[in-house]
Amino acid sequence: MVMLITKRVDVSSLCPICESHDETILHALVTCSVAATCWAKAGVNTTIATGMDFLDWCATTFDSASNETQCLVAVLCWAIWKAQNDKVWNNKLPNVYSTIAFAITYLGQWKTTQTPFESSQLAAGYGAERWSSPVSNGVKVNVDVVVFEGSQGYGFGVVARNEFDYLIEGVARSYLGVVRPELAEAIGVREASWIKANGWY
Repeated sequence: MVMLITKRVDVSSLCPICESHDETILHALVTCSVAATCWAKAGVNTTIATGMDFLDWCATTFDSASNETQCLVAVLCWAIWKAQNDKVWNNKLPNVYSTIAFAITYLGQWKTTQTPFESSQLAAGYGAERWSSPVSNGVKVNVDVVVFEGSQGYGFGVVARNEFDYLIEGVARSYLGVVRPELAEAIGVREASWIKANGWY
């Protein structure tokens, strides 16, 4: 809010969460009561020296933190900022545990995408088959399935594409039940009744 005021926008300078201090970046992300509780629960020190601004706090925190903690600090700052925006724009009160859970979950998902995928995890010949365009004025329909072992469910997706690889139509379904992947795929083919309805056979 302080930055908006410097640009002559008529808003209150008070933090919309605690409503007791000016909303500087340091206050919003570190020293506000909700932010400070998030950091305490996450085990990150938020000691602020006199005259310190947000960048100073970041530099001090990063200097003494492990790589794991540095990642957590970055993503928790974003989660706190997101929670503050939810209060400003949606009048949704911030929840410390939800904010931390969001940050940890997001960080875990990000780390998963950064992990190199080992080709040894794939069966021999996996990926050798490539999609090819149908004949002129033709349509190719592909069915793919997924089996959720933990939740005892399965699902499938069906897409139809033309010779230019443009998506014409698609459908996805999910069901409860324990089935083999081959059976789930057969169900997906059977459920694609719109293939016949559109004359794609």
